Amino acid sequence: MFLAVTGVLMMVAMLTIGGSRQKAEFSASVRDFNSSIQGIISEVRTGYFPNKTAQVNCSATASGIDLSATSTPAGQGAHPECVFLGKVLHFGLTPTASVSIITVAGKAFKSVGGDPPDSYFASMPKPVAGTVGATIYSNIDLTETLNLTNGLQVTKVISRNSTDASGIFSTPGAFGIFNSLATTAGGSLSANVVTIPGSSRGDALATTLVNIKNISTNNEPTRNPIIAICLQHGIGGTGAVVIIGFKDRTAYSDLYIANFDTALKNAMGQTASC
Repeated sequence: MFLAVTGVLMMVAMLTIGGSRQKAEFSASVRDFNSSIQGIISEVRTGYFPNKTAQVNCSATASGIDLSATSTPAGQGAHPECVFLGKVLHFGLTPTASVSIITVAGKAFKSVGGDPPDSYFASMPKPVAGTVGATIYSNIDLTETLNLTNGLQVTKVISRNSTDASGIFSTPGAFGIFNSLATTAGGSLSANVVTIPGSSRGDALATTLVNIKNISTNNEPTRNPIIAICLQHGIGGTGAVVIIGFKDRTAYSDLYIANFDTALKNAMGQTASC
């Protein structure tokens, strides 16, 4: 009898320890993911190309920009004809345990010696994505992969226009963090959340790249929608949500775990769910 009771207690202890470890791993994973989003926002606000683009030269042409790999780069901040426009997060078909991060460049001026672009389509965005299928975007690929850890998955991405009080939302396959194209009163760039026109849940990476490039044909993105990224540990596991929005003149991201469902409905409308 003693051995039986001891065995039951040991099993309960093991289950408790296992459950605590899963909670700790989940918490660490979702916080890492949110930190990665915040890191992207910070990169965009600096206005500099990612570090490895120190091996890239960029020049403007009549049809857009030309990006090329080089052993004698111009260096950080020394691409006067081009700007690091921002990054696009591509999710594709959810649930997914990885996110593609696409670097996007644009023209610094509408024309040689002209004014800076006052819209995203005027900057003629171009993914720095190498060759995908039959399309050549550049001869260097700066696309990164953000891998979620410990069984964490993105189960849904939801977007709602922040000026729309109706609570109607969409489920895109990608969205962007782009610089504001103008400095704030303090003299620094701010970061905008932007839609990718034509983006839908389940889009292939190649489709998202085409949609980014097509912004240059007057497909101006909506600025600063509210984005919700639903996260879950495995199938039917613990949930969380990252809310990405715009306040104090720049993009931000907030993580909600214990009260994520309430936070989601407050941000996206009462019919929203992960």
